[in-house]
Order: sequence, then C-alpha cells, then structure tokens
Amino acid sequence: MTAVDAIRRLATNQPVLVLLDQLDAMAGMVDLTSNRLNEVIEFLLRVAALSNVKVICSCREYEYERDVRFRQLSATPIYLKLPGWDQVSEKLDRHGITNSAEWTVAFREILQTPQHLTIFLEQFERTGKAKEYPSYHAMLNQLWEDSVTTLEEKDLLFQIARYSIERETTTIPRAQLDRNNDTIDMLVGKGIITKEDGKIGFRHQTLLEHAKARLFLREDYPLCQHVIARQQALFVRPTIWSVLQYHRIVDDQLYLKELNDLFASDARLHVRYLLIEFLGQVENPTQEEILIMADRLRHDLDRSRVLIATRGSKEWFVAFRSTHFPSVMQWTEGNSWLMVGVIKQAWEFARDDCLKLLLTHWVSDPEKSEYIYYAINDIDHWDNEAVQVISSTINHCENIDRIWWVEGVVYDILKELPEIAPSIFVEAIQKQLELMELDPEPESIHRYKEMPKSRDPLEWGNHWYSISDVAKASPVEFLRAVWPWFLTIADRHQRYGMSTVLHRYLGSAFYDLAETIHHNPIQAAIIHSVTLCAEQAPLDFIDIVQTGYDSESLCVHQMIALGFTTAPYSLSQYAIEYICNDRRRLFLGTVRNNFEHSNKLLNSLSTYTSDEQFARIINVILEFSQYRREVELCDSQLILDREARMRLLHSLPFERLPIEVQQLYQSETAELPKWDYEVISNRRSGQVRHIPPFSSEQLLSMPEDEIINALSIPEDEDGLGEWVEEKKEYHVKGGSISVARQLSQIAESNHAYVLELLPSILNENKEAEVAEILEGLSKSSISTTESIEFIRSLMYREIHTDFLRARLGELLRRKAEYPLGLPNDICEQLLDWLNYHWDYNDEVLRENRTDGVPESILWRSSYAAYSSHSPYCLMMALLKGCILRTTSDYDRCFQSVFQVMDFQISNPAWINFINELMTLQVPKNHNDLKVEFITLMVAKNPHFIWQPAFQQLVAKWQEALPESFLEQFVITLGSSQESKNQQAYGELLTFLKLTTEKHSWAHTLFEHILLQVKNDVNALESIAVGITFTACRMWERPKLQPHCSEILAEIIPVATPDVGTAVGTLFWYSDNFAADNSIQNVLNAMTKNPEILLGGFIPELIDAFVDLVPHMRFEILKVCELIVEHRVNDIRIIASEAYMCGPKLVSISLTLQRFDDTREQALRLFETLLQAGIDDAYNALNEIDLRPIGIKPKVEIKRRRRNIK
Repeated sequence: MTAVDAIRRLATNQPVLVLLDQLDAMAGMVDLTSNRLNEVIEFLLRVAALSNVKVICSCREYEYERDVRFRQLSATPIYLKLPGWDQVSEKLDRHGITNSAEWTVAFREILQTPQHLTIFLEQFERTGKAKEYPSYHAMLNQLWEDSVTTLEEKDLLFQIARYSIERETTTIPRAQLDRNNDTIDMLVGKGIITKEDGKIGFRHQTLLEHAKARLFLREDYPLCQHVIARQQALFVRPTIWSVLQYHRIVDDQLYLKELNDLFASDARLHVRYLLIEFLGQVENPTQEEILIMADRLRHDLDRSRVLIATRGSKEWFVAFRSTHFPSVMQWTEGNSWLMVGVIKQAWEFARDDCLKLLLTHWVSDPEKSEYIYYAINDIDHWDNEAVQVISSTINHCENIDRIWWVEGVVYDILKELPEIAPSIFVEAIQKQLELMELDPEPESIHRYKEMPKSRDPLEWGNHWYSISDVAKASPVEFLRAVWPWFLTIADRHQRYGMSTVLHRYLGSAFYDLAETIHHNPIQAAIIHSVTLCAEQAPLDFIDIVQTGYDSESLCVHQMIALGFTTAPYSLSQYAIEYICNDRRRLFLGTVRNNFEHSNKLLNSLSTYTSDEQFARIINVILEFSQYRREVELCDSQLILDREARMRLLHSLPFERLPIEVQQLYQSETAELPKWDYEVISNRRSGQVRHIPPFSSEQLLSMPEDEIINALSIPEDEDGLGEWVEEKKEYHVKGGSISVARQLSQIAESNHAYVLELLPSILNENKEAEVAEILEGLSKSSISTTESIEFIRSLMYREIHTDFLRARLGELLRRKAEYPLGLPNDICEQLLDWLNYHWDYNDEVLRENRTDGVPESILWRSSYAAYSSHSPYCLMMALLKGCILRTTSDYDRCFQSVFQVMDFQISNPAWINFINELMTLQVPKNHNDLKVEFITLMVAKNPHFIWQPAFQQLVAKWQEALPESFLEQFVITLGSSQESKNQQAYGELLTFLKLTTEKHSWAHTLFEHILLQVKNDVNALESIAVGITFTACRMWERPKLQPHCSEILAEIIPVATPDVGTAVGTLFWYSDNFAADNSIQNVLNAMTKNPEILLGGFIPELIDAFVDLVPHMRFEILKVCELIVEHRVNDIRIIASEAYMCGPKLVSISLTLQRFDDTREQALRLFETLLQAGIDDAYNALNEIDLRPIGIKPKVEIKRRRRNIK
C-alpha cells in the first residue's frame, strides 16, 4: 500500500491533515542534485485531490516565491513572522530564565529566530546556565563542545559534512553509515542529526554549516581552493560564511590567509561581495581587516559593496571617517550617493563626525544638495550646527530642483527650534526666487512648474502650505526675519497702478484672512506674525515694521494697519502718528471693499484715544482728499471726496464726534444719499446650487395648476439672485428648471404620477422642463407599453427643441426590450423626428491618440462625445426597436437607417451608431444589407473612409463585402499620406491576410509591403505599427499564433520605438504563451534588436517568462541579459516601470542556476543584478547564506492587465 492509498483509506472515516515541513530544503537553491522536490510535489497534488483531506506545508518565503515548481500546488499562502521579544521573553520565563532583561539587543535579536531559541533552551536544559552569546555561531560552538564529546561522534558528523560538500546536498544515505548505528542513535538523541527515509542529515542547515567549518580546520583543507572549484553555484556561500566565522574565532592567522587568498584569486563577484559582507558585520575589526576593506574601496567593482556592508557599524565608521570617507564623498555623483546611507545610519553614534563630513565635503558642492537632505533627514535632533549645514547648503545651491526638499526641512526644524526656523525659511525662499530669476524658461522647472505663474511669492498658492505654523510658533522671530524680505518683494511686485490724479499707495493685496489661508500661504503667515507680534510684543512690532513706513506699496501699509488694528490698546499712540503723517493711510484697502482697512483701524482706535488724540483724527479726516493737491477737482470728484470723508467719519462713534461734526455728518447724509453704497458690487464666485422652491413632498400634494405655475418661475441663470453660502457652496433659489428636476426625481419612483402631468405641462409649451422630467422617467420602472402609449400621445404635437426630441429618444432606447421592440408607427415617428434640423455645436469627436504614443485603430474605442441634444438616442431607439422583436426585423432596421442617411446627422452621432452596429450579430443571410450600408455610407459620406469606427466595421463585415470593394478600400487607405491612415492600412491588410485565404490579392500585397518595411522601416513606420498591432492582437486566436509569430519575427529586428510599443501589446493583452516555436521566434527576434527592450512593456514580458523559464532557458536568459544590459538603471529607479522587473529577474536567474547548461550564464546575470544594487539580489543571498540580518524583501507591486475591448 502506498502512502496515498493509506491516506485515502483513512479519509473515508475521518478528516485527515497532511503536514509537511521544510519544503525549502528540497528546493533548487539548496538541493542542486536530487529530484526530491518534484516527487514530493507530485505526492502533495495527489493527496490534495482526495476528499476529506487537507494539506499544510511549510517553506521559506524565498524558495516559495522563486522555485517555479511550487506554482503547481496553487497553494493559499499564510505568511509567518518572527516572534517579537515579548513572546520570546515569555517563553524564557516559562523555562525559569529570569535575567533576559539584562541581555543586549543584539543577543535578543538572535533569540527571535525559532531555531536559535530552540538550541539556546536545549543548552540551558543540559547545563542549567542561561549564558549570553556574542553570536549564533558562538552558541553552535558551545553546543558542539557540550554535545559532541567522542571521537566517533565527531568522525560521523565530519563524514556527513564531507559528503554534503562533495555532492552538494544536505543529507547522506544511511547505507554510507551502517557501521555507526550506535553513534547515529546517540547524536539523534542529542538533537544534532535526524534520520528519515533511509537518509541522515543535520537537524538544521546551520548545524551542517558549522560542521563544515570545523571539517576545513581539522583537515587543513584550503577554503580558497574549495570555493574556486564550486563558485559557479550559490550553494557554496553558506560554507564560506561559516568557515570564515569559525576560523576567525579559533585561528586568526589561518583566517587572514584564507581571506587574502580569496580576494587575490579569481573569485566571482558574488563571492567577493560575500567576503565584504562578512567583514562588514564583524565587531571590532582588526587592523588587518581594516586594511583589506580599505583596499577593496580602491576597486571600482567592490567599493559600493564596502560602503553598503559597513554602514550602521560604529567601528567601521570610526575606521574610515578621516582616512577614506573624505575621498569617497568626492567621488562622482552616482558613486558618492552611497555615503548618504553611511551617514544616515551613523547619527546615533557619530553625530558630530557626520555634521563635519557634510559641512566640509558636500555643502560647497551644489550637485550634492539633495544628498545632504537625504543624509540629514534622519538626524536625531536639530541644533545650531545641523541648521548651519542646511543654511550653507541652501546658499550654495545653483539649481532650484535640488532644493525641492527645503520646505519640509523648515517644518522639521520648527518642531525643535521654532526661533530659528523663520530665518531658514527666508534663506530658502530668497534662493528659490534667485534661481527662478535665472531661468529664462520657467516652465522647464519640473518641481516648481506651477510657481512661475506668478513671480510674486505673495501670490503663490501651491507651496509652503504650512508656513503659518512657523509664524504662529515664533511670531516675533518670524516677523523680524521676514519683514525686510517682505519689503523688498512688495517694492518689486506690488508697486503698480501709479496715478497722476489719485494720491494712493501703489499696488494691491488683500488680507481677507479666511481666504488668504487657503489661497496664499506665505501672505497668510505674514498676517499671522503681524497680528500675534502686535498682541504679544507691541514694542518689538513697532521696532520691526517702522522700517516700512516709507514704503510706497499698498500691501506693506495694509500689514502695518492690520497690526495696529489688532492691538489698539497698546499701540494707539504709534497708530495715530502713523495715520496723521500721511493722508494716504486713510485710504487703505480696495475700491471693492470701500477701503475698509483704514475704516477698521479708525474704529479700533476710537475706544483707546484721548480727546486730544481723537480731535487730531477728526481734523485729518476733515482735511482728507484722495486726489493730489495739484489737481483741480471737478464736481464729481468733489462729491467722491465728500463721500469718502463720510465713510471715514462713519467708522467713528457718533457720540464722540464734536457737535459741529455731527451736524456736518447729518447734513452730508441728506445731501449724499449714496455715500454708503459700495463703490463696486462685490463679485461672487464658487459652486452654485439651485435649490428648488418646493420639496418633493410639497409637489406631490400640490394641485396641478399650482405645479404648472411653479414651472413658470424664472430660473436665475445670470447669477443676479440672492446667494446664500452654506458648506463651501452657494445656494440660490431655483425656478422652473429646478422644479422640473425635482419632478424628475419623483418620476424615478412614481412614474404614473408624473405621466399624468406631462400633457398639461406640454400644453404650456414647456419643452425644456419636460425634457428634464423625462430623464427621471427613463430611469423609472415605466413599462415598454406605457412608454409607447406616451409617445403616441405626442405624435400629433409639434416638438420644437432638440433637447426634448433627444430625451424622448432616450426613453425609447431604454424601454425598447425583447420581444416587443418598438411598433412600426413609433419607428416612423422616430424617423420623422430625426428628419428635423439638429444643432451640433456641442458634439465633438474624442481624440484617441495622446502624447504621440501609438494606439491600435481596429482594436480601440472610437466613441464620440455627444450632448443631451444629440439624435444618437433616437437612432439607437430605432435600431433596438427593429432588432428586439420576436423575429428581428433586419430589413426594416437597415431600410430605416438608409433613410436616415439622407438626413442631416452629425458625424459623432454616426460614429456612435456604427460602434453599436458592430455589436450586432447580423446573420449571413442579410449580408446584402451589410454591403448596402457600407457602400451607401461611402457614397454619401466619403470622408468616413478615414474614421476608425468605420474601418473597424469594414474589418468586422469583410467576409460579406465584395472583393473589389475591399481591395479598393485598402488601397485607398494606403495611398493616404497621413500616418493614422497608413497605420489603419497596415492593420486592415494584416487582418485580411490572417483571417481569410480567399483574398489572394491581400496575401500578395501583404508580402510585398512586409518586404518594403524590412528594407526601410523608417519610411513606412506607420504601416509597420499597424502590421504589428494586428499580429499582436490576433495572437489570442491559437490557430493564428504561428502566423503572427512569423510576422513579428520579421518586424521586431527592424522595429522602431513606436513599433516596439505596438509589440508590447502582445504582452499587455495576452497571457496565452505556450512553450512552443511561436513564442520562441518572438524571443529570438528580440535578441536581434535590443533597442525594442526600452519599451514600457518589459514588466509584462517578464511576467510571461515565469512559467516558461525551465522550458525555454536559453531564449529567456538571452533576453533577460539584454534587458539588464540596456535597462539596469531603470530597474534601480522606483519611478520607472522597469523597477518592478527586479524581483522576477533575480528569480529567473536563480531558477536557471538549477540547470547545468545555463548555470554559468545565469550566475553572471545574477551577479550583474547584484552589482547594480538590486535589493532582491542581496535579499536572495541573505536567505541562501542563512544570515538572519533583518533585511526585508521588497513588496512586489501588483500590476493590472490592460483592459481588452
């Protein structure tokens, strides 16, 4: 009886759970020689197919994701994480270990790996000592010393280790050890080895690697010799790591010799990187180790790995900080980038050194501005020294794109140094403006492309969103820092509008705080600092702003007045002096708001002034004029001056005015009745909603005549009605259209009620209102019969508007259903309505090709945008009315359409109608109707030949069309000089060639054109694009794949970038790739034109490879090598589509190492990815090397397949 038979028998009586642990031990990354995994997977598949049986397997995530054989299981993955320290501590407590709180963080991390914890607890049970170990290797060493006590045990373990080294496997057949049964049983009992299925192996691979390390030392076997002989496989890596680690502990001279020998040998890149990684993790490196690493820094291929391996190490940082890091920081831009990571991870233990390195070596280099940001972004805290680095970096910057980060840094500094943040803000914005002034083409600034809409930062609305937080945190410091800059900006940008008549300050700026906070962040921050400084430190406020008294800019004086207005109780004396020294200060504000800023200032001061001060204000007002003294005023100007003085007096308490001024005020009020009118009405803008004058409940209870009256209320279309602001939008009382829309909502749930009203509403000639109501009626549950009867009631009525006719067509389009369709009289009525004159101003054809990127013509949507006044709905109602009958009436349908061809129907309406026509499966016995439609359409609308929708219809109906017509149609397309028509020619010709044998002319013409394309693809690029699109889209038909493959194999070697984009659609739209000659031809063609791999379809191409890798090793390997050669930089950049290829390229390279015929090349590919710094390559080695160093794998970005029409 087999195991499967046994499980089947058990499952007949009870549920069975099959549990299989450590599948990864049989994966190709660990076991290169046996076929065990294939056999186990076959067993699991057979067991999983049994009823009443569940299967659970464990496997490392790395092998599960990368060994393609696991895909056969179609398993539901459950990802387990390492336990947290709380869980580990709890388990230690249960075993009586109570001193774990005193252990180092490093040792705690070691014990979070279950295998390590298990060995530690077993050691504790044997010895009773809870010893803290410096490393897991030291723990294994202690385990060996305590448990492997006899010569026989050592010899047995070394025999297993030797066999593993020689055969590259993890177990040894039991038959090899028959004379050691007692020793085997002893070691099994001690938990060192396991025996199962006639094989003996170490309980865990880390124990095996430790045994190998001891074996090398015992037999004096050179590690270098062993590695060079086996370095073509990654399996050798754990051995290198464990042997070096063991040698370093027990024989430092031998360790150094092996290390130097390996570096001096022809070791592969992945081996050298492993050695560097090993050195990078050692604690307290010796002088010899430091010299070795320093030497590797001088090697171009190794230097980056040295920096990566040593970052985060205090000892290595100290070793290199003054001797090597200064020169590293002067490397070219790309290479020196790695120092960012070194500094980021050194703040905790070398803060001063990091700041010194940045200030000395990068601050003065404008090209390193971004490096400084990334390096300092993780600083533990901000102080004056750190801020100095930022300040100097800003001042040295020469490219605005390199200080895009400064805004965030200012906010970070604010949290710890609120008094310093304002000065950094000023330095930053001054630098931004300086660099913007140097750019002759502002739009070219990609990060700040929105700024140049205004060179005035006070009007910026898209940057420095939170700068008000800085102003609020330290208002005095902010105002002191910003004010001189503000005066300069105001003088530069806010001094327009000089008048030879009016005596005012120049420019304009509004400080409506509620509006400014949302739209002008920098101006809002200045406002906050002005108001808070005036309140909290009035003398500082005067000291700061008085430098602006002489400014000619209106916005400066608005800010000053705002401060005085905010704190009149402490600033009244200064404010009065300010007002009285220049009469223009009584004219602050805008014409729009009647200069309310001056009025508010006067009003606030009136409560805090003495009688003498108040009298002084009165005298200034009475002498006020808004005109220059030399101007001779006319009567209207005199009146405007009098009105302005009245508004100023009105801002003061009437009871405080002297008697004669009160009398003047009253007499002027009588003589100037419009003095308090707004000079210009306030403009309003925003989202406006028309609120119906009646609710649905009110309309349902109203008599019919009142509803008719409600539908006569004028609608406020010009915005002159009363606006009420509510929840960030304006409400205005609606009229007839609003009532109609309310009735439309009622119609959706109560169509019978509305249906009774419609005749009366139509009798009042309210077609627009009825059209609105019909929208809801179309969505209601009104039946087809009811809809038809309603339409019949309108047959003798003249319908004047396109809008109503279109909505009636929409009603019928929605309600025409099988098996009734629409009766003949209704179809005749639709034809009658279609014969009206239609307004087509709102209808446009939608562009299908954007940004110059090719898009298929025969396989794309060509719908047009149509308005609510379009005849399209009537045409569709007519179509459905004839087709959705018990017996589809194609004859009547097409005859009606032929009639419509004589009407004035817009191109967009026809385009949409043709698209719907293509969805019909017109029977072959009606082919004559297809032919007549096509020929009539060309005869009446010759320009339709160039419309993609019509070209698609010709392709769909090509079997019905006369050969002479098809040939002439294709040749006409090919004769056009427009690229889109030539592309359509290529697509249609290829389509005919692939789908039918009867058009011999198409086959001959295609072969001729294909030859021309191969000879000069640039001259016929659009045709080549068309041919490629069709070959790729027809790939979905399995029988056509060989033919499509032949075409693509001819096109791809000469493909241009646009043709390459078309090739990409093969992988965007299809996942039908068998391991056969068809895809093999395509891949081989790609190797002849590597430029095609620059296209955006590479992630989809790599996806297609995953299951094909074992079967098409050489082709896939060659394409992957070319992708890495041409796209390696893109694969490293997260913003690139190719970035998503990294994990799969690593997986493919490792999978191909399982096969002898591709192992060498695959390893080279892997090393290239490793050298390029692809995270997944490093993570793969961490897994293979059994080094739990806490590097998390990159989360794969899920991709959506393109939608297929």
